[in-house]
Amino acid sequence: MSTLTDPQRAARTRGLNRYHLREYLNAESDLTIAATAGDRDSQYALGEIFRRREGNSTGTAKHWYQLAGAQDHVYSLLRLGDADSREKARELAQAAIDAGDASALLQMYELTQDMAWLNKAAVANNAEAIYIQALLYEKNPALRPPNARWESLLDVILRKAANAGFPPAMYWLSNRAGMYRNIPYQQYWLNKRLEHNDLNAVLNYSYALLHLFDTEQNLDRYNFNYDPIKGYGLLWLVVANTREYIRHREAAGVLETVTSELTPDQISAGKAFAQEWQDTHPPLSAYPLTYSDLR
Repeated sequence: MSTLTDPQRAARTRGLNRYHLREYLNAESDLTIAATAGDRDSQYALGEIFRRREGNSTGTAKHWYQLAGAQDHVYSLLRLGDADSREKARELAQAAIDAGDASALLQMYELTQDMAWLNKAAVANNAEAIYIQALLYEKNPALRPPNARWESLLDVILRKAANAGFPPAMYWLSNRAGMYRNIPYQQYWLNKRLEHNDLNAVLNYSYALLHLFDTEQNLDRYNFNYDPIKGYGLLWLVVANTREYIRHREAAGVLETVTSELTPDQISAGKAFAQEWQDTHPPLSAYPLTYSDLR
């Protein structure tokens, strides 16, 4: 990053923020600026965008993976997948592990698909690794520890990932059976997700503030006081910053209805609150997994 100019660095920030929102079309132009200037994280992100778009790693995606891989980006080397790239990735990951980098344990798992490496990453409190562990155990019972009581084990794993600061784990945990109507519990985990400016949490919070409850069961999961200004502001923030979000059309429709019910002063106050929220929180993010395509 030190070699980037200020405009290139700004493009990098915008592009990666949009990429982490899964706003791939909107991220592409800024990422291209930073990637062309040599930023390897932007190169990897562009590779991921084109891999998803083209359905493979051999077209445009390969070009960006090669550039990032030449700068020792381990996940790009894994996407390239040839023997030399994989060997280089192994050497880089092992060197990072030897230097005490816990994130490299997850890289080694993605390289080898050996659960022992994933378990080591989880023991090192890598939140993403712990969450991936839960996903894998959920999908394939044969991977679970022998004689484990699955529901209890899943709670333990999700709590560990949530306490390590991974919003998708917090979301999964809050939706576990038996806890949906536990309002203090729901409030706690929603607030934790809001600290990380998790996209889905911000939308849910805006609905809760607007008293737009579960339409099927008319349930209020959170019991927040009605606040149309803050609710409008956060709803506007979500709609203004997303296009590819799976709930964007729904949110845009709700925003149109809410806007029609507010005064111009309330709308202005809501947008001012949204700006204040942006200034005091991390960038809005959907928290995609770094490499894995698990869901």
